[in-house]
Amino acid sequence: MTASSSSVPLTARLLSAIGAGCVVAALAYPALRLLDAILFPQANPASIVWSSQSVFAWRVILAAQLGALGAFGGFALVSRSPGAFARWIGRAIPLAAALLVAQALLRP
Repeated sequence: MTASSSSVPLTARLLSAIGAGCVVAALAYPALRLLDAILFPQANPASIVWSSQSVFAWRVILAAQLGALGAFGGFALVSRSPGAFARWIGRAIPLAAALLVAQALLRP
């Protein structure tokens, strides 16, 4: 089945893509933060005065870019297999929440 012949309306596919992008960004940020903390110990980004070289800013930008990639992937998946998308998003949301809590507790 191609994207143009999908049984899912375009509006639903676009909204699903936005949701997938948000979930991927929410997964990416704490994962990047924890990897940074483990591999490259530094001062807490919250205590650093804003600068163009801020680690926090780069981490947010990278998470947003990964979220955009996730939106494209979500659009493609919901177009081809709405059931698979529903299963994936249903598993990814609790995982994103758990990663955000872990990051907040371990490396605020």
